[in-house]
Amino acid sequence: MTIIKQVNAAAILTVRQAVLRQGLPIEASIFDKDEDRHTAHFGAFIGNTVIGCASLVRNTHSRFSPKFSRVAQLRGMAVLPEHRDGGIGGLLLRAAETKATEDGVEVLWFNARIKAVPFYEKNGYLREGEAYEIEGVGTHYFMFKVLSTYE
Repeated sequence: MTIIKQVNAAAILTVRQAVLRQGLPIEASIFDKDEDRHTAHFGAFIGNTVIGCASLVRNTHSRFSPKFSRVAQLRGMAVLPEHRDGGIGGLLLRAAETKATEDGVEVLWFNARIKAVPFYEKNGYLREGEAYEIEGVGTHYFMFKVLSTYE
């Protein structure tokens, strides 16, 4: 049985490295704002073994100003290959969305790898613009979802 827990960044670095930063030192899996007090990290666990992760970071984006002021970025979402297609990604995404909504976030955005775009679209996210390269990481699309509007 898979359990999603809010954890510290150190708990999910091995999954980030294995999936998102293959062949790079563990330090390449440490992201800006990992230790920010507003950042929330989620781990998917089977027993004591972490098999998936996602991070929710308060990070604005010019595409949403001035209409939305409470904006967050989903970063480092990953599931180990041997555990994919079992709904773990959806559980991690729901955990991040729930936390974002609790924190009053209006829009959740991220850079999605091309192969992950159908998953996010199935979960209500919109793709905007053309594909672009993130150096050393690969081709991505900008994606977002309006969670709520607060007046």
